[in-house]
Amino acid sequence: MTRRLNYFFTLAMLVAASAVARAQGSAPPPTASQIQAAENLLVVMDAKRLIESTIESSIQTQIQQRPEMAQVEDIMRSFMSKYMSYESLKPDMVAMYAAAFTEQELRDIATFYATPLGRVVLTKLPQMSAKGAALGQQRVQEHLPELLEAVQARMQQFMSDSTKSKAPKPGPTTPAKPKPTKKPA
Repeated sequence: MTRRLNYFFTLAMLVAASAVARAQGSAPPPTASQIQAAENLLVVMDAKRLIESTIESSIQTQIQQRPEMAQVEDIMRSFMSKYMSYESLKPDMVAMYAAAFTEQELRDIATFYATPLGRVVLTKLPQMSAKGAALGQQRVQEHLPELLEAVQARMQQFMSDSTKSKAPKPGPTTPAKPKPTKKPA
């Protein structure tokens, strides 16, 4: 369940990052056939089922971890249906895929995913993404004190520098004017 959710969101993030990178390269807007190829890819990937099962698993996990959440299950379902359903995500997902890949790439990916090996990849990628995310999380946890120490040191330095820059700065020094002396009359 969480693996599927991690996989789906990891995939979405990668596609989004790719789309942003491509957009920065001033790529032309996707063509109608490119959009159709992206829609077909989502069908081949069985994205609707994946999203629906991810939502269901996510809700069930929340309830298992926090049984009091069962009282608001209907609210969670309504919220997820409104914002995370396949129907609500599909236009954005199609746009992301169409921006990230050429029409031919979309067709080739769909062709691959339709093969027996492609189906295996689709079933194993969520597990691999989850394991990768867990590994990353474990590494961060193992070395979190080091990170926190470095961040704290930098923030202290920043605050010290900031305080120094706010201290009143001495103005330009001018030599004192001599007092007029009385001339004997």
